[in-house]
Amino acid sequence: MRLSGFPALAVVTLLATAGCNTGSVPPPDPSIPGWLRQQISDGGRFPPVIEQVTYRGQSAYHVIATDRSDTGDEHSLFSPDGRLICVFGGIAGQVTSGSCVLDEIVYV
Repeated sequence: MRLSGFPALAVVTLLATAGCNTGSVPPPDPSIPGWLRQQISDGGRFPPVIEQVTYRGQSAYHVIATDRSDTGDEHSLFSPDGRLICVFGGIAGQVTSGSCVLDEIVYV
C-alpha cells in the first residue's frame, strides 16, 4: 500500500517520530545520584531497570540489566554512593559476586 508516494511503513515511522517530542521529557530528578544517571544514559538501546530499595535498613539501588536474562549476573545491588554490594541472578537467584543476603532487600 502506498500513501502519497510513500510506503505505509515510512508514513507510520514519520508519524511515530513526530510524536516523540523530546521537549516533553522531564529533566532528571536531581535526587538521583550522578553515577546512576550515567548508567541509565550509557544503557543505549537496553537501559537498565532501576528500583530504589532498602538493604539492612539503608537506602540502596537494585539495577536490572535488560540486555540479558537468567545469566546469573543480571541483578546488581548498589549503595547510594555507587559502591557495588553484590551481583546476583539466574533461575535460582544466587549471589555470584560480592556479598549480600537477598532476603534482606526490601522494595520501597
